[in-house]
Amino acid sequence: MYRIEFDPFYELELEQILISIIAEYSIDFAEKVAASLDAVIQQLKEYPKIYAVYADIPIYRK
Repeated sequence: MYRIEFDPFYELELEQILISIIAEYSIDFAEKVAASLDAVIQQLKEYPKIYAVYADIPIYRK
């Protein structure tokens, strides 16, 4: 199993995105988006090659 490393601004950016979703839609929808994102991140621990690498930074995946 692999370890996931987050960009230092991940939590701040995620919070801003979720606040925008809440403002435009609802808290319920924002929670679903957050849960979906968390599921994808957890999936990366077991299947790290399911997404393409960045062309300019090949050690990171999209």
